[in-house]
Amino acid sequence: MNKLMNAVIATAVASALALGGTAASFAAESSTPIVSSTSPVAAPAASDAYKAAMDAYRAALETYKLAMADYKAAKITYQAAMKAWQDTVKPLNDARKAIATEFNADIKAANTAYAAAKTAAGTDAAALTAAKNAFIAARDAAIAERKAAEALLTPPPAKPTMPKPVKPTKPTKPVKPTPSPSPSN
Repeated sequence: MNKLMNAVIATAVASALALGGTAASFAAESSTPIVSSTSPVAAPAASDAYKAAMDAYRAALETYKLAMADYKAAKITYQAAMKAWQDTVKPLNDARKAIATEFNADIKAANTAYAAAKTAAGTDAAALTAAKNAFIAARDAAIAERKAAEALLTPPPAKPTMPKPVKPTKPTKPVKPTPSPSPSN
């Protein structure tokens, strides 16, 4: 019972503190109501300014949403173009790799033949010159074959560029004005 009474009194005191300048007649022992002489006055200018700020915020938010939709559409278009470009360029790169592999094999064979001919020639200057000329001829033939194969490849299409739209920034919501405290007597 005592705990219940303490809880009721604590609730009444907390309510009185929270309500501030309003009368708490239920806590008074007298039966005459206490009337507060202060009444809260609404600040219409602050309310109108807030409404105007909220209208501007809503308009800016709509603009932001439209700009964000445009940004996302541009990004999706770019991603599709990039995928198409990659699908076109991959076979060209694979063909270039095959050409480079064949060229490297031809050069390696020419180097091996040159090393064997050089070893077989010993100190014979004419045989060394002939081995060197054979290597140069094989190298030139490999280079010519590589250039001819690369000439048959179609040039790659231009790489798509990402449009540079600036990602829009979300507008900040205006702070709701707090009512000015009314002076208490």
